[in-house]
Amino acid sequence: MKQDIKKGSTRQPRFDFGSNPDPDEFQTATLRELLDELNYERTYRANGERAIATPTAGAEVTAQSLELTLAFIQDALGESIQGTTDPLPLSTVKTIKLLYLTNDASDTQLYRRLARPDEASATMEHWDSRNSSRNDYTAKIVSELMATIHPELNTTKSWRIETILLSTSKLLECMERENFEILTPIYEQFQGDDQSLTRAFSHMAKTVSSYHPAEQPRPAVAAPLHEKLYIYLRTLPFFHFVGEYKRHFRAEESVGIQAHPIQSELKAFCERLSSETQLQIDESVPITSISEFPQFLSCHAQELCKLVQHATGIKSERRDLLGISDAVLKVLHAYVFHQWHRTPPTVVNLTVTDCVAAVATIRIQQKEKTPYTPQWVGQDSSGMTVTRLLSHLDSTRSIEELYEEDYIPQGALQILYHRFCIVYSKISGRVQRQLAWMEFQLARQAKYAECFTNSDIDYINQELGRFIKFCMRSAFSVSLPSEPCPV
Repeated sequence: MKQDIKKGSTRQPRFDFGSNPDPDEFQTATLRELLDELNYERTYRANGERAIATPTAGAEVTAQSLELTLAFIQDALGESIQGTTDPLPLSTVKTIKLLYLTNDASDTQLYRRLARPDEASATMEHWDSRNSSRNDYTAKIVSELMATIHPELNTTKSWRIETILLSTSKLLECMERENFEILTPIYEQFQGDDQSLTRAFSHMAKTVSSYHPAEQPRPAVAAPLHEKLYIYLRTLPFFHFVGEYKRHFRAEESVGIQAHPIQSELKAFCERLSSETQLQIDESVPITSISEFPQFLSCHAQELCKLVQHATGIKSERRDLLGISDAVLKVLHAYVFHQWHRTPPTVVNLTVTDCVAAVATIRIQQKEKTPYTPQWVGQDSSGMTVTRLLSHLDSTRSIEELYEEDYIPQGALQILYHRFCIVYSKISGRVQRQLAWMEFQLARQAKYAECFTNSDIDYINQELGRFIKFCMRSAFSVSLPSEPCPV
């Protein structure tokens, strides 16, 4: 039955975030009361004046109108809400209203955009800390939802959420450091023994994949719905990254990157460089930087042409290498960023092997002409034009601009970086070791995501600590001489 709204009466909203705060969660309300408020606001403002006419102004909001919102809450947050007269925490009703109005005001399927992705629908373009026009509509909505909820989070919980649930890029940096710390005893035990390291990494990948997060005990006081939604939205970009990263990695397994070991040729080149510079240079000694690489490429183009041909079979002239200098720089930047994160371009951190692998990666890609189209949730047909992978590097823009505006799609850069790693490992004779290490990394990402599936910060904190200790103990066990690693 349509509610009786008195024209000109005043009514302050009870179910808006920012009004009527209830930090101790004492107040309750019902969906029936929410429907009354929504219907009032369809027609009148809080001061009693008639609202601006819209196609839906005055249209009754019914329990059926809330079904999509309640279904999303059930699917995403695991909370079932039924009945219009059962008492609910005030914050729950506020959260329902916020989601309903946000969805109602959007010109798209909001809940599809906010759904936790599977591997097929995941997209790295769902970044939370990048200044990019890709997926900016969804990013803006998520940002506004989180900004609305944040002031009413419990202060202590808010601090823990911000400390534990880092942005995706920061979290990946922390995971890389953890990976190194976890594997340190293995590196120390099997230093210089690539076969043993390969077996150890493979064993660690299988062991990590076998890990099962503990079931969450029923808490004495359940986390408020708005807190769970905030945590869900904060971790959503990580699920997207992990899903697309795995998809690309598995797809790359079928790509036969043609590169071969050239250790003797690299050694001979390093000996000539040592003679020229009067420095002791080998394949693992940094000799140039991002800033100096174009000059290094120009000075040694003929020799680099020969090394790339030995490695890939692709003939190159000096002009071919000079013409791809910018693309090679973007690949080297991806490598430097993965290893040391944001680093001044003048830091000398590139070895001969790094440079040859990057040049070979681009030359191989020029031959393969891999198509790549970045995709994101809600993308329209205008953004679906198929383009070649290298075209996304945009030679008209600098590396410095990447830090300000994320103009290279993350998927494109990740594919090229992965191919660089494979080329590097092949010309160094360590491809099996590299693949085993990446399986370990994939397993760690997947288990981190499992820890995040429960939108309770206390549980997440407990499980992350438990998981890291499990990895540490497993690596230490593998490193023991009395515990030979299974083949």
